This record gives sequence, C-alpha cells and structure tokens, in this order.
Amino acid sequence: MSTPSAARLLFTTDPIGPFVLAALLAPCLLPWGAALHGSEVPDESGTRPLADAVRALTWIDSLYRDGDLFRAESEILRFTHDFPRHPRRSEVDLLRAKLYYQDERYGEASLILYSLLDRFPSEAGSVPAAHLLGLSLVHEGRLDEAVAPLRFSGFDEGRLAELARLNDPPPGVADPQRAVTWSTWLPGSGFFILDQPGKAVSALSLNLAFTVGAVLAYQQENLGAALVLLLVELALYSGGRDAVRQEGERLRQRAVAERRGSWLREAGETELLGIGFSFRFGGSPSRAPDTRANGVN
Repeated sequence: MSTPSAARLLFTTDPIGPFVLAALLAPCLLPWGAALHGSEVPDESGTRPLADAVRALTWIDSLYRDGDLFRAESEILRFTHDFPRHPRRSEVDLLRAKLYYQDERYGEASLILYSLLDRFPSEAGSVPAAHLLGLSLVHEGRLDEAVAPLRFSGFDEGRLAELARLNDPPPGVADPQRAVTWSTWLPGSGFFILDQPGKAVSALSLNLAFTVGAVLAYQQENLGAALVLLLVELALYSGGRDAVRQEGERLRQRAVAERRGSWLREAGETELLGIGFSFRFGGSPSRAPDTRANGVN
C-alpha cells in the first residue's frame, strides 16, 4: 500500500485525514513555534523553559534580600535540581554559601565555596567566593587556610598579618588560670582578677561564714554540725574555683569573638553578605587559588 500524500490527506473526505496530517507535520512546526516564543526555549539542561529559570532567580534574590533565608535555601535547592547546567549556576551556589554563612554553618559554607572555586576558577564570581571562603575559615578558626583565598580576593599583607592574632585575646583580658590560682589560696578572690568585685565579696563572705561556723561548732563540741558545715564549705570552695575558671574562660572567649568580629566587619563581611545576584559571570580574572593545596579535591 502506498503512503498517502499530504494533499490527499488534507482534501480527503475521510474525517480522520486532517488529524493524521497534523500529526505528521507536528515535529516540523515545533521549532518554528519556539522561535516565535523565545521565552519558552528550554535551558541547556533541557528540563524547564528559560523563562521559569529567570522567574526562579528573581524570586530567590527577593527572598534573600528580605532575609527569608529558609525559603531562599529551599528555592535554591529546587533551582539546582531543575536547572543543573544553568549558566548562572555558580552564582546560585555562591548565594547558597552565603545562606549557610549567615546561619553560622561555616563548615558547610566553606565546602560549597571550595567546590565552587574548583569548578569555576576563572569566572567573575571567583573573587567574592574566595573572599567569603576566607571569612568563613576565620570563623572556623582555620586562620592559616584563610590566607590564600583572602590574598586572592585582594587583601593586603598588613591585614593578612593580623590573622595570626585573631585567636588570642586582646591585651588587658585577665588570664583565667591566674584567677583560679588566687581563688585556690583565698576562696572567691579570683573574681577580683576578673574585675568582678561584687561576686568576689559575695564569695568571700559566704566561704568565711561557713568556715567560722564550722570552727565555732567544733569548739562547742557539736561535731555533727561542724562536719556538716565543713562539707558545705568544701563544696563551696571547689565550686567557687570552678565558677572562677568558667567565668574567666567565658570572658576570654567573648573578648576573642569581639576582636574577630571587629576584624571581619572591617574585612567587608556586612557588605559582601548584603549582595544578592548583583553581578554576572563571563569575566576573565586571574585564576582562583588552588584549593587542592588545602586538601580539598
């Protein structure tokens, strides 16, 4: 049986002829229709129309700038699933790292940024990615590793030299061990070293009261009461030393955190995190630092 021509199918009196003709011509008409509606051309992943990607990026950017980080992260994960090879994928990954950074998930942010710099070492986004990676490593206390990405992102050697001191408390912060030593010899006196005279006086008075009470009870041959007061005093003495140590460590850590926070603010942390999708890729800066040197493949 010969194949019917298009003209015969179109003008035939058979009621199914036009439908057969439409099915035959559909593959030829699809590219023409896509050309008329450019917004419906799929992205290179071949999964979703490009217009959907633009709307998704705009929505993600809006959520991030409004501070709705949870929903922004959800939309980013949806975007990376729907558009795995989108040309702005690297910028989306950078924004995801910013989300984790703001959520104090510095380890996860660093991993994303290491991967980003390995995959897109020469794109325009490599400079802010290296900048954010350096700041994230500072938060983690990995100061030696932070030097290379910060140097790549444009930090001068003077600012980088300050990194080595960020894990140390600033001058004038009391040494917790010295405070504990004072409390060992005179219960409660360690709080004077920590510049907390109110706590020191209270601890001294309480320890003195129980010590005197134990002595008086012993002199009055009330051995039961003397033993109870002595046990309470020993507990206060031991607990007081622990309290001085914990308070000293807390003050030290707070001073270190304030010093580190001041350095990070001066290093442009606030400005960097405030940027959403504000730059495009396609530039040709120098290559990003070799992250494999830090043990990341």
